[in-house]
Amino acid sequence: MIQRNGARGTSDHQLHSDCARVREQTKSMEQERTPEVNDCESEEGGRGDVSMPAVAAVTAPDGGWGWMVLVATIIVLALTLAFPSCVGIYYTDLQNEFHATNSETSWVPSIMTSVLHAGGPFCSVLVERLGCRKTVILGGILSGLGMVFSSFTQSIVQLYITAGIITGLGFCFSFQPAVTILGHYFVRRRVFANAMSSTGTALGLCILPILGNYLHMEFGWRGSFLILGAVLLNCCVCGAVMRPLQPPKHRGQPLINHELHPPEEKRVRKEQGRARTIWNSLVASLRKHMAFDQLCNNSRYCVYSIGITWMMLGFVVPLVYLVPYATANEMDQGRAALLLSILGIVNIVVRPPIGIIFNMPWFKGRHIYVFASALLVNGLSNSICCIGPSFPVLLAYVVTYGLSMSVVGSLMFTVLMDVVEMSRFPSALGLLAVMESITLLVGPPLAGVLVDMTGVYYHMFFTSSAVVASSAVFLIVSYSWLDKRDRRALKQGAPSAPPEPASPAAAADVAPSCQYRSLPTEGDKDKASANGAAVRGEIRGSDSALCSQTIRWRKMKKVAVCGLCIVLFYAVLCLAQWAVLVLLKCSGCGGLAGLWACGAGNWAILHVFTLILTDGKPQPELQRLVALLCLLSPVLESGRSLMASDSEPYMVPHPDLSRLFLGMVSSSLACVVWEKVLCGDDGTNARQLLLRMLKYFRPDSLYLIAAFSFLILGVVCDTYIPLYQGKVIDMLRGQMTHTSFCYVVGQLSLFSLGSALFSGLRGGIFMVTLTRLNKRLKHLLFHTLLQQEVDFFEDKDNKPGSLSSRLHSDVDRMGRTVALNANATVRSTVKTCLMLRVMLGLSWELTVLTCIEMPLLAILQNKYINLTKELKEQTQNCHAKNKDLALHTVSGIHTVRSFKGEKDELRRYNEALEELRMVKRYSGIYSAVFLLVRRLVSLGIKILMLLQARTLILSGHLSIGSLVAFFLYQKPMAVNLREILYCYGETASTVGVIAKVFKYLDRTPQWKKEGELAPEKLQGGVVFQNVTFTYPSTREPALKSVSMKLQPGKMTALVGPSGSGKTSCVSLLKRLYEPQEGQILLDNEPLHHYKHKYLHQKMALVSQNPVLFSGSLKYNIGYGLEDCTVEKMIETAERVNAGKFFSELEDGYDTDIGESGANLSSGLKQCVAIIRALVRDPQVIILDEATSKLDVDAQYNVLQEILACGLTVLVVAHQLKTVEQADHIIFLEKGIIVEEGTHQELMAKKGQYYRLKEELFSEK
Repeated sequence: MIQRNGARGTSDHQLHSDCARVREQTKSMEQERTPEVNDCESEEGGRGDVSMPAVAAVTAPDGGWGWMVLVATIIVLALTLAFPSCVGIYYTDLQNEFHATNSETSWVPSIMTSVLHAGGPFCSVLVERLGCRKTVILGGILSGLGMVFSSFTQSIVQLYITAGIITGLGFCFSFQPAVTILGHYFVRRRVFANAMSSTGTALGLCILPILGNYLHMEFGWRGSFLILGAVLLNCCVCGAVMRPLQPPKHRGQPLINHELHPPEEKRVRKEQGRARTIWNSLVASLRKHMAFDQLCNNSRYCVYSIGITWMMLGFVVPLVYLVPYATANEMDQGRAALLLSILGIVNIVVRPPIGIIFNMPWFKGRHIYVFASALLVNGLSNSICCIGPSFPVLLAYVVTYGLSMSVVGSLMFTVLMDVVEMSRFPSALGLLAVMESITLLVGPPLAGVLVDMTGVYYHMFFTSSAVVASSAVFLIVSYSWLDKRDRRALKQGAPSAPPEPASPAAAADVAPSCQYRSLPTEGDKDKASANGAAVRGEIRGSDSALCSQTIRWRKMKKVAVCGLCIVLFYAVLCLAQWAVLVLLKCSGCGGLAGLWACGAGNWAILHVFTLILTDGKPQPELQRLVALLCLLSPVLESGRSLMASDSEPYMVPHPDLSRLFLGMVSSSLACVVWEKVLCGDDGTNARQLLLRMLKYFRPDSLYLIAAFSFLILGVVCDTYIPLYQGKVIDMLRGQMTHTSFCYVVGQLSLFSLGSALFSGLRGGIFMVTLTRLNKRLKHLLFHTLLQQEVDFFEDKDNKPGSLSSRLHSDVDRMGRTVALNANATVRSTVKTCLMLRVMLGLSWELTVLTCIEMPLLAILQNKYINLTKELKEQTQNCHAKNKDLALHTVSGIHTVRSFKGEKDELRRYNEALEELRMVKRYSGIYSAVFLLVRRLVSLGIKILMLLQARTLILSGHLSIGSLVAFFLYQKPMAVNLREILYCYGETASTVGVIAKVFKYLDRTPQWKKEGELAPEKLQGGVVFQNVTFTYPSTREPALKSVSMKLQPGKMTALVGPSGSGKTSCVSLLKRLYEPQEGQILLDNEPLHHYKHKYLHQKMALVSQNPVLFSGSLKYNIGYGLEDCTVEKMIETAERVNAGKFFSELEDGYDTDIGESGANLSSGLKQCVAIIRALVRDPQVIILDEATSKLDVDAQYNVLQEILACGLTVLVVAHQLKTVEQADHIIFLEKGIIVEEGTHQELMAKKGQYYRLKEELFSEK
């Protein structure tokens, strides 16, 4: 028994393994575009579950009998999809016969179309059981019978059942299997085949309206339905043409069902199925035939389904109501039907070339965007019908609609095949059909309700346009986001760019940085002296700045006094003018012309008065104040006259002190804001930086033009929304017709939808522009940093954490602030101007009070900016300091752990965090106080507005309705003003960040430019000629008049105590620094005459602690080389006897060595560095303790291999056994060459070299 069970388990295991293998084969064949036949039936058995002894894949013919199947599919689509659109011809007769309304009659094609799509799951079951051929034949029979039965109906409900349900179900059984089997006959030409098959819909739209109109005229609607039922039986003939695909060499064998299950697996599944409950079977069937898993797991299919479902709410409405719309406007029935025929002709002509074009490889992966763009045009084209019901207008509409519909129809199934696997296409199509059947069912009736309510068709077409266009925008935005997400995921999964090398401080993890940090050195004392001088210079600079500030304050005081005198004089001048009008008994100043003349006269008088106050010296600030005072009234009255031509003149014989006071206060505050905030020295610098910042937007000019265009359109829509809200309120209070009310509500809805659409497009484009700007700035800044000399990175202000903060945080902030604030500022400014134009026509007094709020808030904002500007800079510096501390601690974790410095580092990091917390605390206090004062100012302005409004209402100058309309504008107006001020404050606070970034971008590297020398042959002779070098951070020279030669092909050793200048010689030879005196020659040419890349390829350095990057071994060896092959790496490793170590690694040369080579030992790190140097084929190689971590034999082998290559070798070593092999030895001490010669010569002299060797020998 046990053995039998074991055998059974083995067979079950084998069965599942075979099934898994079959599924993998099926998946691979699907990826290779050779799909299986998953829907074909058996000719003999009639069922798709007939088993086969083997699984055979069927290659799509892409021609042959497939062309016959394509023709049959075209005919099926012509008789099914286009048929509901032609029912509109019989609308009038059906309404008269059954006494039905537009809404009730429109349910007939709606039910027909809805059932056509909703029957997808049943169709999937029939396809699995019967196959495509028999299902299409069954559908033809059902549709024909349904139309025949409908010709004998006696009520509208019976028509719903026969013409709607039965005929629609027959259409479903004919349409979906035809599309499915066509997808299996064509793979390589699938787009073309789908486009050609979609011409069937166009063919039906072309023929069926003419045929239906003829039958209607000859036999009436009942006779027409009877004949059309017979015509629909042609679907049976088309189904007979759709023979199933079979393997080419096994025509006589039964066919494969779409599951491709072997017989044994079918038997096991059958046994397991007996134990299932009815509920589980039902759930499994729904999952299989409804593709719910695709809807939940496939984001693209989910988005596409939602978009298509949304689209169908308005897509077919114009087709249903086009003929009734034309006939309702007294167009002949034949000409109305001709419009549908023209629509079909356009589709027939356009769809084949569209299929050829979109079948090109370039459109692969872009079908959805072409589809959505065409859908957007299709939706917007519905607005053409609202121009008028004339035949030319409707003809233009039909052509435009037909062109876009051709693209939509050609790509609808192609896009679905792109987003789901072909094996799941029938079930995915079925679920999509069910979803869209809901909107197809309710769309035309809802449109009919709208027509019945309003009595016109315009609102119906507008609504349809909005629905279809919004679905197109939804698809574009959603798929753009999905593509961006996929690209980001692919980028994160792909090999990243080479990481930055660790900083020198982090790399030198052996230095005891914790214990002796506070001990001063001589260099530190020199630094202290320099700092003292810097402090004294800073004090002198602060005195100068204080003096300059005093002068500026005196100038501002003088200007303020003169401005106050000018305002008072202007008030006296206005009162005098009113007195003259009273004496002359004039009713006004002569309208707008007189008002502008008075303004010009006032400007001349005040200009002379200003010159008198300033002793004839023109002051730009006072001139701007004069111009604003004199021109404010003419500008306001001109704006009012544009809104209300019957408005009373501003200047009347009776002086209005409140108007005069408001005008003077608003003008004065505006000038104060302008001079204080925008025209100061800081403002000038800020403008210069911002203007320079805008230059980096030039590559995105087209994006910005599009964004600002959508911005203006969105603002226009926003401006008209309150206006139509006010109209709705007036209509509710008055006696308005129902049509006028619906028209106003429709306009309000249209502007609201336009506002949302254009705002979304504008925001999206601005975000794209911001992303591109950040990428461009980061690339430029990183390129500039890489070009700087080494001294730059050793400066205390240019630590790795600080530079990383500038590169990422600061660039992101400046791009985000400038781009987004520009967006918000322009939007709010345009919206404010448009709102001011409307508000001035309602009440100019309340408008001026609203405008007064802006200067007051601007003054507060400027004060807040000045207080928090330094705090924000301190915040950025604290962030950079924290990042730098964390970076150094983590990168030097070995040193921290070795010296038990965790508590010390934690304390330092906590102190840095505490400093950041204090800065944030002060920033929060300032922000709270500013918010409180701003709210109080806004509240005070609102109280003044209410008091002024009460006065105006009591005096009869303002109505309740006008006041409501004004406040509808006032609230967003205040929001716009606050947004402008906030954006200005944010931009001004970012000026310091922008200045720092531009400081780095403008910095010129302080080293000699590279030359052009790159000789093919290089001898390798190096000469130091009186080289003197001093590090920037010290004053004592590291090298003093050093002169030496490195003979080509010889080995030279540098020996000496620590700090003698050996590393300085290496750094100068690698041109990391430039000597202050003397020069270094390579083959009698200065180093800076050679190309940078050539020099560092021909001169390689191997250091004691080589810097390795996170990545593979192959990446580190070939770092910086473009044409380094793995074979060359292996050959070089074998030459230094290191090949066996690397070959024993798990992944060989593809092994990840970890962060800074953490997965390698110290010896292997040096081996990698040596191979990295030799693989470049250098002529000069520098070994700075390069073999100190290797054993004796390895050191000897490496050195012999290097010497055998005939290279010029410079060795820096403390192990004299290595030095003894040198051809020439140079002993350095305190930057001076003390002695030089061979080992024997120096030992014979018994000098410094001899004593050093004796000391090392005695220690050993």
